[in-house]
Amino acid sequence: MEANPPPSYPGQAQPVHVNVINVQPVAGHTVLIGQPVGTVPALVVCQYCRHQVITTIEKQATCRAHLWAIFLFLAGCWPCMCIPYCTKRCTNFDHYCPNCRAYIGRGD
Repeated sequence: MEANPPPSYPGQAQPVHVNVINVQPVAGHTVLIGQPVGTVPALVVCQYCRHQVITTIEKQATCRAHLWAIFLFLAGCWPCMCIPYCTKRCTNFDHYCPNCRAYIGRGD
């Protein structure tokens, strides 16, 4: 007989979703084996420091976000200028090893 999981209470931490991949450096570039890193932290074995870590993510706006913001401003929709900065399509998700700060890859 399977036990039911305990009920979730307000303020209780929810499980974190991570991708599991292996990373190997090749001639100064990072090559990802398996699935590419995404928009959530990934469980990787860093080939630079040889530790199994969950990547840290730094989000950066792309040129596409800046261009859309300028277009919305020029079109007279200045209250909507922040919308491109809130979308995944206009944001880069750069993954780094928290141990050695090596660049792991860019998420889609």
